[in-house]
Amino acid sequence: PDIIFARMTAQNTTHLQTMVSKMIDYETNPPMDYNFYHKPITALGWQTERWFQLCSETVGGFWREVQGKSPVRVYDIFEGIPGSIWSTAQNTQTVVNYFGPTGTGYIPASPMQLGGWSGGNAQMIAAAVNDGAFALQHRDHGYEYGWGEPGFSNSSINNLHNNQNNELPFVFSINCLTGKYNIEGECSAEKFHRYTYNGLNAGALGVVAPSEISYSFVNDVFVWGMFDLFYPEFLPDYGPYVNGEGMMPAFGNAAGKYFLQQSAWPYNTGNKEVTLHLFHHHGGAFLTVFTEVPQSLSVVHPETIFSYQNEFTIQANAGALIALTVDGEILVVTKATGQFQNIPIDALPAGSNLTVTITKPNFLRYENTVEIISPEGAYVVFDSFGINDEGSAIENGQLDYGESVNLNVALKNLGIAQTGNVTATLLSPDAFVTITQNVAGFGIIQANSVVMMSDAFGIVASENTPDGHIVNFTIVATDGIKNWTTGFSLIANAPVLEIAEIVVQDAAGNNDGFLDPGETAPIKILIKNNGHAPVLSAAALFTTNDNYLTIITNSPQSYGTLHPNQTRAATFVVSAAPSIPVGYIATATLALTADFGFSTEMNVPFDFSEYCIPTSNCSYGDGFRSFSLMEINNANNGCSSGGYGDFTHLVANLSPGETYTVNWKGGFSNQRASLWIDLNSNRTFEPDELLISDFVLANSSVVYATDFVMPSDVNTGNKRLRIRAQYNKSSADPCSNFGYGETEDYTITIADESMAEQIITIPAGWSGLSIYLFPADPALETIFAEVMNQVVIVQNPAGIFWPDQSINTLVNWDSFSGYTIKTSSAVTLSIDGEPAAPQSLQLQAGWNLMPVLSSCPVSVNELFNSFPDQLVVVKEIAGPGIYWPAQDINTLPALLPGRSYFVLLTSNVFLEFEPCK
Repeated sequence: PDIIFARMTAQNTTHLQTMVSKMIDYETNPPMDYNFYHKPITALGWQTERWFQLCSETVGGFWREVQGKSPVRVYDIFEGIPGSIWSTAQNTQTVVNYFGPTGTGYIPASPMQLGGWSGGNAQMIAAAVNDGAFALQHRDHGYEYGWGEPGFSNSSINNLHNNQNNELPFVFSINCLTGKYNIEGECSAEKFHRYTYNGLNAGALGVVAPSEISYSFVNDVFVWGMFDLFYPEFLPDYGPYVNGEGMMPAFGNAAGKYFLQQSAWPYNTGNKEVTLHLFHHHGGAFLTVFTEVPQSLSVVHPETIFSYQNEFTIQANAGALIALTVDGEILVVTKATGQFQNIPIDALPAGSNLTVTITKPNFLRYENTVEIISPEGAYVVFDSFGINDEGSAIENGQLDYGESVNLNVALKNLGIAQTGNVTATLLSPDAFVTITQNVAGFGIIQANSVVMMSDAFGIVASENTPDGHIVNFTIVATDGIKNWTTGFSLIANAPVLEIAEIVVQDAAGNNDGFLDPGETAPIKILIKNNGHAPVLSAAALFTTNDNYLTIITNSPQSYGTLHPNQTRAATFVVSAAPSIPVGYIATATLALTADFGFSTEMNVPFDFSEYCIPTSNCSYGDGFRSFSLMEINNANNGCSSGGYGDFTHLVANLSPGETYTVNWKGGFSNQRASLWIDLNSNRTFEPDELLISDFVLANSSVVYATDFVMPSDVNTGNKRLRIRAQYNKSSADPCSNFGYGETEDYTITIADESMAEQIITIPAGWSGLSIYLFPADPALETIFAEVMNQVVIVQNPAGIFWPDQSINTLVNWDSFSGYTIKTSSAVTLSIDGEPAAPQSLQLQAGWNLMPVLSSCPVSVNELFNSFPDQLVVVKEIAGPGIYWPAQDINTLPALLPGRSYFVLLTSNVFLEFEPCK
């Protein structure tokens, strides 16, 4: 835009002092209470023919679903009754499609699924503001002195007592007239902005509001464009239309208008100009609202520089805005890179001071002064560093948790004379780092020269170092005559693990993807590493204190090495007691340990709830008379008892990502039909599982057809499908009781198209064994069931399986491990499962028993060609094949699927098996 404008409507010095001090105090001493940022407020008045409810609830839904906040909803009704649809206005479906379950997911398909649309009042708004909220988003009708619904007037503002710790919300007053600053009295925005309580700042930090009558639909679209500047992911395929970072309301006021101008969502395009002209920002033009608890910036720079220097060295958080000023004059403004950077400056006069100011959204403001001094003698400062972690388990040139590294450090003499023999001492107050070598000699450093010392200092990061932790260091250098203090910082890395998915593999049971009462099934638990360092040699023990659960797999199962952004799985067999009460939630604990003392515990719930069974009356013909989908053909099924029909014995086989046609017929006219599939198998039909909503079966003599798309990321197994119909009303609630209608449940099966079969021929005697699949049932008793009489022993470093002696300490198969096996005669194994992922291995220094994670022969030379210095030898378990590069011996050209091999290494190696060509 040509200009970003802001307004402070002060009628006297007291008004101006209040408005300006609110902004300055908020920036220099912002609120630090977590709940202030966790509980923003959305307020609105429901009007069925408008988008008020869509406007505020999409913002609140974004805060809730994406930001993980808990918005306080204060809602009341202006006109209409909240039901199955969001609005009767033109283009509503376009908006719902964008923000609803098939789009961004901020709102459900039906407002009935949220509730809480009525009863909001001024007292509730005041209580929410007094309790603390960083923002208040209102959408409804308004007038010069307040809001329509929920009613909140200038007199209501007098009930605000939020005068402590600068806990002032920014108010988005999206309505009519509340910002009419050109009246004789005090409009709502002015009252909010000027308000104090007991002589201390209270009310609002600032306000966006309209100065005249404005219009629906265009105002709503304006809000969505404004919030897209504050949160660029809010409208993931639009904007931003204005340069700005963070919640900068004056900039958002402009960005929202640009978005509105190009949008086709509002039908009343002639009213766009009104919104463009009438919405104003009351506050500072560069005011930035904190949306999270502010953090401290990590900044390193010298305390003094010489007057002749033409660059300034600094390190600050990536993306932070750095401003350098002298006597109020801005020399340079630039963005921080997160690394040390040299900012060009003009030479500055000795005796002056350089002011360093750094800001970043949701960070505390940094300001410091650097003294400009005359050059004389020598002057030593830190120049650069590198990390030497050669020989460590994680060789990546960075500091990782539990790792011992050396620091290569360079010092620079900025002075005009050489130094004496320089000795430097490394210091750090950080509790997560131990300095093991703290003194280094740098010798004589010539004027304007750099001396780099390899392995100058040694440090060890503690095993519990958090991921992304910034470690600050100080270097004190001396040549016996002068002392110099300088510093730098580095980032330490660690794993951050979370459970990515839990899959109940109950194919031997009812294959519904649930652990049911009385059922025993393998449970595959997938873990993802969201951190920036790998976790090595991870293994997890699954335990429970719950009397209704029995963990049959009582030994740790291997997860191997999880690199950043990598997911791996392990399987545990779990049994549920037959007597588990309906609705009971049992819990178990996954305790994972790994190298470098890494450990974490994650809770795993097992929900034994049942599907809701709603009632309705279909005795007059309401509901369904036929339903068909693929193999399901339920014709002339009549009225179900109590309006609920359990047809789960009828099964349709579906595939992810495919489009399917439903054919259905009502038993009475004007039935609205909806369809859900419990995609995540949690016995709850959630908003994003509503695949057909309120399809109209207008004529009872017609079979209607409509399509739906099966989501591509659905898990395999049996799923519950539910259809509901209600006479002349929405059926888009999966559980509510209907007056006239019917509910029917069916079963669908999602085939596992990733399943594969591996045939392994095992010779008599000793041999190596591996499986490149995750077996569908990983229990060793199942894998070897058909050849149990021929199996003598199976073992690896983790345990042993000895059927004749009833010994089984391995329990489940680990696809990321190799095994040795002895059989009394040759046997053939047939294994069903999905390919192990990832197809990579962390091998340790020393001897390894390596599996082959490939369905085709793997060239041993190509697999290890990146590790000529680490590999000693690869050999068959019980055969003559050997690959020994140092001796130029290769009688083992290829590693075969189904086999395992001994590998000797001098240091750790991370192997990647390439896909078969």
